[in-house]
Order: sequence, then C-alpha cells, then structure tokens
Amino acid sequence: MTTKNSWWRTTFGKEYFSLWDPSSSDSQTWTKKEVGFIDDLHLKKGAKILDIPCGQGRHSVELAKKGFQVTGVDYSSIALNTAKKWAHKNNVSINFIKQDIRFLKLKEKFDAIAMLGNSFGYFSDIDNKKVIKNISALLKPKGFFIIHLLNPIEVIKKLGEKNTFKISNGHVEIEDVSFDPLSFVEKSKWTIVRNNKKKILNVKLRFYTFPEILSLFSLYKLNIVNAYGSLNKEPYSFKSPVMIIIAKKK
Repeated sequence: MTTKNSWWRTTFGKEYFSLWDPSSSDSQTWTKKEVGFIDDLHLKKGAKILDIPCGQGRHSVELAKKGFQVTGVDYSSIALNTAKKWAHKNNVSINFIKQDIRFLKLKEKFDAIAMLGNSFGYFSDIDNKKVIKNISALLKPKGFFIIHLLNPIEVIKKLGEKNTFKISNGHVEIEDVSFDPLSFVEKSKWTIVRNNKKKILNVKLRFYTFPEILSLFSLYKLNIVNAYGSLNKEPYSFKSPVMIIIAKKK
C-alpha cells in the first residue's frame, strides 16, 4: 500500500487521539445521544453489537452499559489501549480486537453494527465499498446497521469559513481546506496548538450524498429504514448538519 493511500495510519495516531477524552463531560453527552439511536431498534438485552471503528471505546462502553454483548474493532493499538482502560473503569466487559475494517475476519454474526462519530469515508471508494460489504456479511438476517456521517451539502456551504475548536490546554485550527467537486473529497490541515507547541495533521475525507449511500447499501442487501439529520432525531434535510442512517439487512 502506498504512503499516499495510507495517510490515515500516520494521522490517526497518538496526537489525534489525544484530542478526544472519552471521560470528558462533552464527550459523554455526545456519546449518550449517538448511542441513543440504538434504543430505536428495540434489541433484546444481550444482543450482539459490533462497534467499528471503535476508537477509544466511548460508544462500546456506553452500549455495554445498556446490557449488550459488545465487540469493538479498530486498527489503532493506541486507541484500543485507551478503550480497554475506559471499559475497565466503567466495569464492563468488551471484546476489543485489532483489525483493519477493510479486511474484517470475525467468526460471529451480529444483531446490529454501529459506525458512529463520522468514521466512514477515509479510504478510497473501492476500500470504502469493502467496508460496507464486510458489515453486511457480519450482520444477521434482519440485523441493523447505523452509520453517522456529515451532511456534504452543509460542508460545501461552509467551505472557506474558519473552523477552530478547543481542546485541553489549547485548540485546533482546521485550515487549508480544499474540496474536489468531482470526487467529493475534502483535504484539510489540522494544526494542534497546545502548551505553545504546534503539531500538524493532514486529513482527507470522502463525503457521500444520501443517494450514493442508498446505492451503495443496495449492493449489499441493506435497506434504509430511517434517516435523521441531527443527534436530536430531527428528519434529514439538505440543511441538516449530519446524516444518521439506519439500515436493515434483507
């Protein structure tokens, strides 16, 4: 694999994960709202749920606290180490596995799979398709898939605007943003300013429109049953900040 195609291996490392603390009050508020969409599925207690990519485990832990059997998969050892500590602190048992989500090899099938926190679109179109194919293969018949994405229409409208967010002991500036209208790929530079020191991360994200997701899902027997436009469960519209899509396997 070329360096160009595996930029995420460097970007999603120690510096990136240091921006997000699963124990912070803000993080816990977001997590509860994101995981709240699982409640709409009316799954039985003990149902098997796969969280991919699980990152530092904030969704996995919250799902386990609801009484589900949770498996979390991520490629990053750094993220998984934090996830295991967070699970231990919360007194929940979760099966954390290190794997590349493009090449998932798991023996069991799941009642639901969650991909929350805008975690889709960081590979090539071919590899992104592999991820959805794997998800469908790991779902039980009539199993559910929940995916949380940014709304590309809103992203395009805000191109050029300065974007800064606070972190512990500093802030992050998102700049040098470019958007390719032919591929729907956005590239940006994240400058982490903390304790008078700077660290730069390069981020690349492929945005998907709702019709594209619909078409992609249909290839792998995933029928969309609902679409929301916010964490408050408002209907999806072109003005929505996000797309939260619930699909069911045939």
